[in-house]
Amino acid sequence: YSQHITHFSFVLYYSLFLFLVPKINIMLF
Repeated sequence: YSQHITHFSFVLYYSLFLFLVPKINIMLF
């Protein structure tokens, strides 16, 4: 059960990371 929660949070953070990277690139460049 805890592994499922960890996997879910990992996917959530990964999608958030992919969502924020283009915005950061736009702000930097």
